[in-house]
Amino acid sequence: MVLLKKEQTSRFIDPWPYLSLGIALLVLIAALIAPTSKHLILSDTTSVAAAQKATLPPITLEPQRIGALRIDVRADLPRNQWATYEVQLLDPSGQILAAGIKQAFDRDLQAGLDVKLQQQETLTIAIEVIKYSDVTGVDINGSVPFRTRVEQGVIDTRYLWIGVVGAGICAALGFLSLGVSGVKVIDKSIADSDLNARQILGGPGRLTCVQISVLSDETSPRELQAKLWVNDGQGNQLCSRVLPIPLKFHYDDGDLDHATGKAELFLTMAERSSYGFTVEIIPDGPVDRTRLIVRDRVRTAKGIEVYTIGPL
Repeated sequence: MVLLKKEQTSRFIDPWPYLSLGIALLVLIAALIAPTSKHLILSDTTSVAAAQKATLPPITLEPQRIGALRIDVRADLPRNQWATYEVQLLDPSGQILAAGIKQAFDRDLQAGLDVKLQQQETLTIAIEVIKYSDVTGVDINGSVPFRTRVEQGVIDTRYLWIGVVGAGICAALGFLSLGVSGVKVIDKSIADSDLNARQILGGPGRLTCVQISVLSDETSPRELQAKLWVNDGQGNQLCSRVLPIPLKFHYDDGDLDHATGKAELFLTMAERSSYGFTVEIIPDGPVDRTRLIVRDRVRTAKGIEVYTIGPL
């Protein structure tokens, strides 16, 4: 005796696409709230002559668990002038802790340093103009105006947005792959309305998906029906279902050309064995081609209706 039980179940849902989606959402939230973590420490304007160095007032900073110290220095240069300058971060003894050299010209005028503090520090920012000239290379006797801005708790959101995109792509690919998940054990088509095939599949904890697709002509009704029988290795009938196949009609130059449709059924087989599948499409007159695809070990994106075939 065989038991055919229908149930709504979520135990075959694949968690990985949802995990990727959750990571993408968390990183997105982090990217959106990151700007609120920073606060302004110093904003200053100063001018530095060529081959000279200027230092800004010392600032005392506390270490922060989130974000870094950002020092942005921008040279205010007229067009057709360029300057090479160095930004230095000095400790109380005047030793250079970090430095960066910038060649500023036209729109590319800003230099910056990112520093992570491990303890309370009193730091001084120094700006040195190494060279100041016009586009022909003639030195300019004058001073370069600089705007300096120091912020603490700054998070570089560029990497967060890359994480959002990467995790989002992984989630999208994960959900798309669920439509073709599992191992394809049967793929048979015939230029008729009836077909059958047999394969070894099933077993405890495995989900089987039976897909029936139809190509029919312009005389098709709006819906066909697929009769499906599942038999065991001895040919005994285990399951019989009638599946509706709603059709989608396709037109060519305004005239009805053909129709296509698909139905699917999810099964679990208590025993791994040889199972036969027989399909009959009703009415059979308009049917040009019938295809049967059976996938074993399928995962899903949501809860589904499953028929379980097993002994009483």
